[in-house]
Amino acid sequence: MGAALCAALTVLCCIPAVAEAVEVSATACVLMDADTGAVLYQKNEGQRMLIASTTKLMTALVALEQGTLTDVVTVTASHMAEGSSMYLRAGEKLTLEELLYGLLLCSGNDAALAVTECAGGLEPFVALMNEKAAALGMADTHFANPNGLDDEEHYSTARDMAQLARAAVNEPTLLRIASTRQASIGGRTLTNHNKLLSRLDGCVGLKTGYTKAAGRTLVSCALLAAVSVVLARFIIPMPNETTRFSIEAVPIFLAGMLFGPMAGALVGFSADLVGCLFSGYGYNPLFCVPPILYGLAAGLFQPMLVKKTSVWTIALAFLPAITLGSILWQSFALAFVYGGDAKTAFFLTKLATRSVQFGVTFVIDVLLVWLLYKSKVFTAAKLWPPVKYESKSKEGN
Repeated sequence: MGAALCAALTVLCCIPAVAEAVEVSATACVLMDADTGAVLYQKNEGQRMLIASTTKLMTALVALEQGTLTDVVTVTASHMAEGSSMYLRAGEKLTLEELLYGLLLCSGNDAALAVTECAGGLEPFVALMNEKAAALGMADTHFANPNGLDDEEHYSTARDMAQLARAAVNEPTLLRIASTRQASIGGRTLTNHNKLLSRLDGCVGLKTGYTKAAGRTLVSCALLAAVSVVLARFIIPMPNETTRFSIEAVPIFLAGMLFGPMAGALVGFSADLVGCLFSGYGYNPLFCVPPILYGLAAGLFQPMLVKKTSVWTIALAFLPAITLGSILWQSFALAFVYGGDAKTAFFLTKLATRSVQFGVTFVIDVLLVWLLYKSKVFTAAKLWPPVKYESKSKEGN
């Protein structure tokens, strides 16, 4: 994925502090454009601080450079560690990819030690972490371990961690794993600690961290601007409850347009159910309303579309599902499920962002259906106009 689609938000050591003009409670933070490296906001950006488990972004980067995803690592007693864990067992064999899920989702300190085997062990791996930091221009950073446990020789700055985030979002495998909300590895269910994945539209990770000395730390990346969000949804296989139906709405709409409202609604429901189950996020019936509406509305507008198929009639048939489903209903459902004690504010925020996002998606979807219609593919397949309308036409003649 091109870095132009991302902006990296790095917040380090979120220990309550006196609010400045911009109210940021973190002791140090940097907001950086991941494409250009331009700093949009900063606070104590050069202050050296403990970084806890955000360290594991560098661990993952080095591991991906040194090994391949299919490399098999045998877990030993020396890989056991205090703190957050993947709960590895001595003698267990896992691939490097499986260990990276344990590293980036549940922040396993044991997984961090296990992946060092791809470079010959702990000491050579940490040396490579420091070499990589120097190569990235992280001048105020030094790593003493791969998991982020407190050490006087283990530190970084908000500015340096933003540079690390830029490198992380340009590593497709790392980004894919960091944006996964849940995965099953060796009989374990691993859940991503990063709650922003479900609470912030466009968030694609990256890593949270905590120790008593470091406080709460965060390195995160969000896709900013509506067009970027929509394009990224097409490029990255990361369905979630906020954007599951964008370009995916087109085949559901076509089912309704070609075969009627019941068929369209059934395809919408089935697509939602299958998408939820295979994405690993589970099924919530609250979120099935928009896909059902895409198919149902297209079917109900079928007579109008047969009479006159134009970009404007297609747009009119899409409009109810986009406005009532993807924007209004989904904003309400997201606020109800994730809004906590701030449901109204959450709803209004989602309403604003989804209005822009799905305004763009609306144009794309309409044009795709229009181009498919103009290609005559439906006519060649004898799907358009529907048989019942052809029969009526012959009876009239």
